[in-house]
Amino acid sequence: MCKIKRNPHDISLFMYFRLDGAKSFLETHALKMADPTRCNDPYESCYRLIFNGELCQADDDFCKWIDEQLKGYGISCFSTLDNSILMWAYYAESQKGICFEFQPKSDPIAFTNLQYISYSSNLYTIKEHWQQSDIQNVLTTKAEEWEHEKEVRLIKEGLAGKLLTLNPQSIKSIIFGCNLQHFYDNSDDLRRKNVLEQIIDLLKRPEYSHIIIKQITQDDKTYKLTPHICHSIIWQENEKVIITSLANQRLCIKRIQPSIETVCYAAPTNKWEKVSLQLNPGIYYIESDRIDGCLRDRKSV
Repeated sequence: MCKIKRNPHDISLFMYFRLDGAKSFLETHALKMADPTRCNDPYESCYRLIFNGELCQADDDFCKWIDEQLKGYGISCFSTLDNSILMWAYYAESQKGICFEFQPKSDPIAFTNLQYISYSSNLYTIKEHWQQSDIQNVLTTKAEEWEHEKEVRLIKEGLAGKLLTLNPQSIKSIIFGCNLQHFYDNSDDLRRKNVLEQIIDLLKRPEYSHIIIKQITQDDKTYKLTPHICHSIIWQENEKVIITSLANQRLCIKRIQPSIETVCYAAPTNKWEKVSLQLNPGIYYIESDRIDGCLRDRKSV
């Protein structure tokens, strides 16, 4: 039995970003609507046209006319998944980027015309008695090789290459990749650290105060990625460990040694407050009352 898909306006949709792209998006909360003829899929916007029982060639007048109908449509691609190993690798800098969670129903005007992608082994076929829905079907049919992305596509006529401004309330959460937590003293990581600090500053804006911040964690038994609410961002800066609190909470940092736990830091912190600590190499727990007393994964900091 075929499972009935839920209305895409009623579910969470996810989009993966490189770190720089995430910063640019937060600066404007506007999505660039891609030209489907310039996407990474060579079969994007391709179709078969059958006229009078014959397959038309690309230079036929009817094909040219169909191509003109396709021009100008802008698309933005989302997924129903926030834990795809492949998409985190492809689109989010191998887990060093960010995934945004959107709630379309919070911005029904911008999110009109959301369509699930259909996956097929054959190109979509248009016949001589074409309908306007054929254009939508061409834009929402992809090869079966893409099925793992579970794509939902936003289609806007006349917006190819243009920006679509979203209501910030439609952004429900941002999810940090599991490799976006610790930074060290080399030029590349310092660049990423600077971009992340700019993202944090952008998230302090009033229009983003509702956003939940999460981070991907890795299962220690299976190949499973799981997003969890993130209560702090941690990186190493020179000889110090810098912790940025993402909520009003009480932080407690314990060093774990054989048969002994040593409390290194314990104090209430405000949202966005930074704590700078001198910690020797070792294994530490970071405990917070913001996650029901549970401990974060054990980290060496």
